[in-house]
Amino acid sequence: MKLRWISDKGGSDSDWMRTDREPEFDGASILVVEDDEDIRDLLVTLLEMAGYAVTACASAEHGLNALREGIFDFVLTDYALPNRTGGWLLRQAESEGLLDATPALVVTAHPNTPDLSGFEVFHKPFDLDDLVAHVRQRLDGD
Repeated sequence: MKLRWISDKGGSDSDWMRTDREPEFDGASILVVEDDEDIRDLLVTLLEMAGYAVTACASAEHGLNALREGIFDFVLTDYALPNRTGGWLLRQAESEGLLDATPALVVTAHPNTPDLSGFEVFHKPFDLDDLVAHVRQRLDGD
């Protein structure tokens, strides 16, 4: 069965959104690190609707602590965070062995991100459907 989101217009543009009331956890957990509360809430809601278990943090330091305390299947972080960057978070987590085989994606509007070499970058503005599809592809190993 293909899950689809039905809008007021009766159409559907996104086949990744869950419409059933019973959550079906597919085993994938995602850490979202975003300092803007509205964007963080949007990303959490979006990824939960796509069927993922999401943990959210507002800073690189809190994100690093979450990685130290738990295991995640995917890390999605903003680049511009208070005090530190998403690049710092990923480099620090990598140096502590917290990202072994864990895909990470950085979202940013910054054109110059020298500390992201070796990490995948998703540039803002982005389409929400594209973001979820990309996360799903990375989790599926594509």
